[in-house]
Amino acid sequence: MNFSSLPVIGRLCGSFVPFQALDRGMEELLRTNNPVTISFVQSLLNDEGIMHFVADQHMSILEGSVGILAKRVMVGTDEIHNARRLLKENGLGDELPEKLVRPV
Repeated sequence: MNFSSLPVIGRLCGSFVPFQALDRGMEELLRTNNPVTISFVQSLLNDEGIMHFVADQHMSILEGSVGILAKRVMVGTDEIHNARRLLKENGLGDELPEKLVRPV
């Protein structure tokens, strides 16, 4: 499919996704500044076909590459429970927040 004529928010799951695909909303799955955890979570979500987006990944420009600002892995509202289950099954349950973090 050619997305060249559509407004694009960025890369999700390795392909360009138009704004219209995000109408259903996204929620925070995980917040960490550990790049290995982020990479592992992305790999798990990609393998399951769960659309996701890593927010704040370029904030190191503002912080001076110190690594104090955490990155957030966002998933679709309709996939949040599947994504949480997937992370728990793969030993990342301790990384998840106790309650769902809903954007304001």
